[in-house]
Amino acid sequence: MRVTTQHAEEVLRWGNAEPWKNNRLGSLPKNKAFGPEHVQLDARGNIISMPRLLGRPCFGRVETRTRHGAKKTQRNIRGKIQEVESRCGRCLVRDACLKVVYTRISGNPMIASAFRKWHSECMAGPGTPTFTGPRFGQLWVEVKQAIIDSGPFENANDAAVAEHEASKQERRRNQWRQSQRGIRASSIARGGPDTLMIRNAPAERDRRAQSLKNACRSSSASRAMKAWNDDTCDMIADVWLARTILQASRRKNGPTDIVKWLQTQGKDRGKSFGALRTRVNLDLKRLTAIEALEGPTTIWPPFDPATDAILNELYEATKDH
Repeated sequence: MRVTTQHAEEVLRWGNAEPWKNNRLGSLPKNKAFGPEHVQLDARGNIISMPRLLGRPCFGRVETRTRHGAKKTQRNIRGKIQEVESRCGRCLVRDACLKVVYTRISGNPMIASAFRKWHSECMAGPGTPTFTGPRFGQLWVEVKQAIIDSGPFENANDAAVAEHEASKQERRRNQWRQSQRGIRASSIARGGPDTLMIRNAPAERDRRAQSLKNACRSSSASRAMKAWNDDTCDMIADVWLARTILQASRRKNGPTDIVKWLQTQGKDRGKSFGALRTRVNLDLKRLTAIEALEGPTTIWPPFDPATDAILNELYEATKDH
């Protein structure tokens, strides 16, 4: 079993004093209780089958159950130290978890050896197990290292969790897409800007420039199009971008307006105002001819900035910010 950095980080996290701190689980999903008899393991402790369990990444973890498995814990409640039921003590699958933990300890010599060594010293006297201090802390480090070196355990529940998370993520994506379309429609209805068009037009400009270059190189291209070089295609795409953004911004979008926009964006190709206006007029005619092509000869289909694919890409770029 290949040891990964992720596996090592998870062992260190789930074996520390506060493994659930900053754990973004939100409201925990409801799970049905099940017992040890419902969990099938191999000799090493890999979970072959079990009922679906959501929101319990600590299930079966040796380091977590050993350190936090006591049924009772002490809490400071309104200035008084009181004994309360622990997180593990409240867990509906506590016994099933313990079965997995015992199997993983007994089925892996490195873990078993380190665990026995720690257990013999830390459990020899009265009181709770010790995880810190010069001696006990080092023994606990050795237990965690043995778990790391034994490699990650396989868990059939991982696929169920991944499926659940994917379904939840798709619902969020769908709700976000609908909200963005609603915001866009509302803005347009009020005569406001089409922000989705403005945001996505530059990337679409690049796609259109490339598709036009490809079309000009094809054997089916018209004589006029075959004479267009890459710079001509880029210029036509820039004119499309200028017109599109000006329209989406509810601004004037005639040839003079496009020239001014190109100049402010540094896309004037070093041309004077007059020369650039002449070129824009020409490219607007070319652009109209390109957009008129239909069927198999279509080069630039109508652009919709609110498709699922575009909004999904936007969602992924913005969800963590």
